[in-house]
Formats: sequence, C-alpha cells, structure tokens
Amino acid sequence: MNTSTVRRLAGLALALVAAQVALVALFAWPSARAAPHHLPLVVAGPPGTATSLAAALGSAQPGGFTVTSVASASAATTALRERAAVGGVVATAGTGPTQVLVATAGSPAVATLLATVLPSALRHADPTAAVSVVDVVAPPSGDGHGAVPAAALVPLVVGSVACGALAALVLSTARARLSLVVAVAVLGGLATTAVLQDGLHALAGSYLANAGVLALVVGAVAATTAGLGGLARLPGVGAGLALTFLIGFPLSGASTSWRLLPPPWGVVGQAFPPGAGLEALRSVAFFDGHGATARLWALACWLVVGSLLLAGASWRTRPVATDG
Repeated sequence: MNTSTVRRLAGLALALVAAQVALVALFAWPSARAAPHHLPLVVAGPPGTATSLAAALGSAQPGGFTVTSVASASAATTALRERAAVGGVVATAGTGPTQVLVATAGSPAVATLLATVLPSALRHADPTAAVSVVDVVAPPSGDGHGAVPAAALVPLVVGSVACGALAALVLSTARARLSLVVAVAVLGGLATTAVLQDGLHALAGSYLANAGVLALVVGAVAATTAGLGGLARLPGVGAGLALTFLIGFPLSGASTSWRLLPPPWGVVGQAFPPGAGLEALRSVAFFDGHGATARLWALACWLVVGSLLLAGASWRTRPVATDG
C-alpha cells in the first residue's frame, strides 16, 4: 500500500475507534453516575417518624430524598399508585413491623435501591426495628424483575429509525412517507403489545391503551427521522438517529431510572421519545395512566414536528412552475 492509502486507513480507523469510544461512554454514563436525587418518599406513622427518617437519609445520601408525611398507610399506598412518590414507609406504634413500600413496576432500579437504603436508615434510628418490604405495584408474573419494558425499548426505537430512513430515502412524496410511518406505527404498536402483553405476560392494563402508547413512540421516532431525511437525505437520517436514539436513549434512564440521572439530564431525557415512551408505557400499563400525560404530550409534539418536516421536505423538492 502506498503512503496515501495508509494515511486514509489510519484516519478511518482512528475515526471509527473514536466514535466507538464515544458511544460506549455515552451509553455507560447513566449506570456509572446513577444516584438518588430528591426521590419523593412518603411516611405514615407516629409523630417524628418522617423527621428522623429524613435526618438518617440526609446523613447517608445528602440531597438524595425528599420525605413527606401523610396521614395514613392507605394515603402512602395511594401516593405510590398515583406516582406522586416512588417509595414510602409505614410505621406502627405497636409491635408490628415497619413496612417499606416500593413500586417495582415503576422502576426496578429505584425499588431495589429503596429496599436496601430505607431498611438500613430505619435500623440506624432503631437497631431493634423489624422491617419488611412491600411491593405496592409489582410487575406481572411474566416479568418478575420489571425489566421487559426497558429491554423492548432498544429494538422498538431502532426499528422506528429504520422505518423513517426507508421512508425518506426510498419514497418520494410526503403522502407516501407519512402513510408508511402511520402504517408501521399502528401495526407495530399492536404487534409489539401482543408480544409483550399476551405472549410474555410482561404488561398489564388495557391492550389497546398500551398499543396506543407504543404506536405513538414508533410514529414520533419514524416521522422525525423521515422528515429530517427528506430534508437532508443521509445527513438528515443521521440527525434523526442521533436525536432519537444516540441522545434520547442514554437520557431515558432505561438502564437505571431517569430519577437516578444527574440533574437536569433525567428531566431533559423525559422530553425525548425513548424516555417519554418508556415512562408513558409504565404509567398506562401499571398505574392507571397516572404520570403519563406530560410524556404523551411530548411524544405527540415529536410526531407533529416530524409530520411538518415531512411536509416541508415535500414542498422544498416540488418543481417550481414557470410561465410560458
């Protein structure tokens, strides 16, 4: 090989390695930096219980938790079921054990963290305390660890990007591109939900509601990719991939939880399709829709913007009429 060829190969190899290292760092970062940040907890029990727990948690994890008192055990359970809190403590004045409340279906990583940290904090305040962990919203029998929704997110988003890329690069009109996006979104939502809910028994709730959420995720990602691809061809498809997957997926907190990402990245990630879609699906499937509204609006905005980009790409490439 001549010197010019060697230089080109060396440059290409270095560029590929640099891209690979950047991707590894980007996707590993959420797990490496996972920590509680103002996780909302509720406490029901005798006067002073919330104060002593907050003090113990503040000493062990400064800034990690926000503790609020509630009137009763049922109020604490309701707070978890309505996603107003991620965990809780129910203490009794008698001899019964103190209960640590978690909701694994909402976030396995957060539930595991609380099942470790809260009993330790309670025993720090009272070494003789008997503590039991109660899973208020447990995942279905087919998904004992609550990991299936997050695991399904990667192929769902990658497939949606592929749909958008094909629409942009193979089809020539906005109507054809949008028709493909809508067809794949609707059919993909129905088929994926059938696999997750009826096949794997990993989702609960309404089949059609779950399918609607997944269809919205597919449509948001595919429409955005197709719109950007229609405007700028391959660079546009690359931008769609970067926005919806390379940036959106790490910020979704799927490997841990968006609540465990360093501020403000967890909140920012909820505005991107992967994060919004995962939390909307969990809310609809396991929490009767509580906590889903803002995420569904975020997905709808991505879908609308993608559709407008599709229309803009069609207008831009339309032949200009001339007189004579």
